[in-house]
Amino acid sequence: MAKAPSSGKPLTLVEVAQRLGVSKSTVSAAFTGRGTITAARREAVKSAAVELGYEPNPHAQQLVHGSRSDMICLCAPNLGAGDFTRVIELLQYAIVQRGIVAPIHLTGVHPSEVEYQITVFRSLRLQRPRAIVCCVRRLLPELRKELERYMAAGGILIAAEGYASEDIGSDWVRHDGKYNAYVATKYLLDNGHKKIGIYLPSPGVLARPDAEDPIYEGYLQAHREFGITPRPDWLVRRSYYEDGGTHMAKVFLALEERPSAMFIVNDNAASAFVQQLYRAGLSVPRDVSVVGHDDAAVAAACMTPLTTVSWPIRSMVDELEKLLFSRIENGFDGVRREVIVRGELRVRESVMAIS
Repeated sequence: MAKAPSSGKPLTLVEVAQRLGVSKSTVSAAFTGRGTITAARREAVKSAAVELGYEPNPHAQQLVHGSRSDMICLCAPNLGAGDFTRVIELLQYAIVQRGIVAPIHLTGVHPSEVEYQITVFRSLRLQRPRAIVCCVRRLLPELRKELERYMAAGGILIAAEGYASEDIGSDWVRHDGKYNAYVATKYLLDNGHKKIGIYLPSPGVLARPDAEDPIYEGYLQAHREFGITPRPDWLVRRSYYEDGGTHMAKVFLALEERPSAMFIVNDNAASAFVQQLYRAGLSVPRDVSVVGHDDAAVAAACMTPLTTVSWPIRSMVDELEKLLFSRIENGFDGVRREVIVRGELRVRESVMAIS
């Protein structure tokens, strides 16, 4: 039987039935294995349908059989310049090397996008992937319900950053933001800086705005150990990346009394901050010392190479892969596990010791 000319649209079950001169239920039975047609009839209809170019919908097949797909779905808020994007990319590569399909799904970051997030996770649940690795900023009740239903049906959920996974019982890998901030701030204090400002993402994009910010807590802990109370007007919040760093520079330049050092989360924001200071006639570290966060490529390429504390990308990818495949391949079905990874200080040229 000659394959029908393609119109660019996939053939439907009804169209296949019409071209073969059989009922829709006969074609359906041939591909699902259900119904009362004979084995010979089933194979004949399947072969003829495939020759026509028909491809059954794998998601529909899974729903009919109640089976689970072998794919592993990766969920990220966005694919911006952040470190979590790099984690997702490297994890996808590691999974694909095992011969497993690993599509990336974007869930958005803003609270107004919660309805879209629910739609994404409901769609994933219905597709029945073998596992989901996800990061969501806040685990709202509607999202929790979808994820709980997925896990109750036998799905494997691994959390990376984002919500506290004890809320839902999934394995969890996160970086120790408090430790990173403590190391960065203590380095400035050890170099004689007693007046240290901090730039953080705005509360609206924090993982849990109703809880303590671990990065800010690390900053405060280092100050407490030196018996110093940081000034609240030296805490600046704004969006991530360059826009935030530009805003931070405007705030800094307008201060009557400026800090001698800034801890800026993240390196893109820190780089923009440094650039704006140079435009204003100041320089780093002569006029202000700067420590960034992430150890992104821009840190080493900054006008003044940035001292920064790394976001442990490779460690996070390795730990996510271990947790994931211990459940998929090794059959681990025990209680939730939590792995915490830490960054390292990368000393460059943006900090000057003062007496």
